[in-house]
Amino acid sequence: MILFYVLARNEKIFTEALELELRDNDVNYLTLAFCRHLAQNYEHLDLLDVFNEFQHKVKTYIEMFNYRTVDTNLFEEVKGLDFLLMIPNEDGIFYVPTLGKLKFYRDFFGDTYKKEKHPDIEAVYLLLDLDSSNIKIGQSRKMIHRERTLQAQKPSIELIAYWISPKQVETQLHQMFKSKRLRGEWFKLSFADLKTIKKFMESISVPTGLSVPAGFSPDTPTT
Repeated sequence: MILFYVLARNEKIFTEALELELRDNDVNYLTLAFCRHLAQNYEHLDLLDVFNEFQHKVKTYIEMFNYRTVDTNLFEEVKGLDFLLMIPNEDGIFYVPTLGKLKFYRDFFGDTYKKEKHPDIEAVYLLLDLDSSNIKIGQSRKMIHRERTLQAQKPSIELIAYWISPKQVETQLHQMFKSKRLRGEWFKLSFADLKTIKKFMESISVPTGLSVPAGFSPDTPTT
């Protein structure tokens, strides 16, 4: 099987390709590595979106030959349960994993969303809208109340990262990604952008976690 990615830019066609053996134990790892290559070389591409799209196409392709496929969603649904799969082909089944953004992003940020939400202490947070994949860069002194209010308005909103930080940090993040602002505090960010945010937040961390050094000016590329 060969994975193709064709891009049209300025009246030019660019083609990237990867040849894979479906029974190769490393097929999913190689697909992810290929997608990482694409995301690094074409700024408009998002690693997770491209990987999941490839996996969806692979799943469809395999099922054309009457094979049974299972994906990550099925394993999440039956976790802890006994279940039976009917296999129409004697050669067995193919596992075609996908990457859920909520779990992936939370893991990536080290599960900072689980940190204790101190009342009346300034915090910067990232929220993910599961319906659109848009991300809110916000700041609040009442994080628990803010999170519940937003989820009540739109249940598909989930917290993915949280840091005790002053408001100027939120302002700096908004400035860094101003070209990707959709409205208000909502942005269309890729995984590469989230890597930039993580690096930025790590660069300004101080022992108290409550402020940034006076006169701090991060040497972080703007987007």
